[in-house]
Amino acid sequence: ILFALWVARWLGVDLRNEGSGNPGASNVARVIGKGPGLCVLALDLAKGVLPALAALHYLSVVSVAFVGGAVVIGHCYPIFHGFRGGKGAATGAGVILAVAPLAGAAALLTFFSLRALTKKASMGSLGGALVALGIITYEALSEAQFTVLALALFLTTLIAWRHRSNIERLRTGDESDA
Repeated sequence: ILFALWVARWLGVDLRNEGSGNPGASNVARVIGKGPGLCVLALDLAKGVLPALAALHYLSVVSVAFVGGAVVIGHCYPIFHGFRGGKGAATGAGVILAVAPLAGAAALLTFFSLRALTKKASMGSLGGALVALGIITYEALSEAQFTVLALALFLTTLIAWRHRSNIERLRTGDESDA
């Protein structure tokens, strides 16, 4: 489910043909406004939090890693949208928020801080993923939670991959403001 497309369509906008064309909260905020963008952000976070919490409650920690990874892959490569989905940062943050609340909260704080400082959502997304990975790495090494560390490594790598064009534009100074 790509909530960005649903919210945009409900407001009469074909998001695939507007702004960056990316079905994510940042593009919704850029094209339609901050309110709808925050709504999509909350829905994408919930898309990650709810399945991860359910898996934590009913399944093993290893299963949580698979469920969390599957949710983010499904967001990035949705079958019903021609495998053209979002970049996974908000949904990934939701998964991390469920399995490692401190790291998830730090990721969100980093996202909003970097986005405000740089005016670039991609900087916030990448920075948030790296901060979460750093915290989870520290926790995993001190508490032997290597499954959560593997999940965080996978999600950070996937988010960086999905942001590769943004990274190139940041490198060349051509990245648009959030």
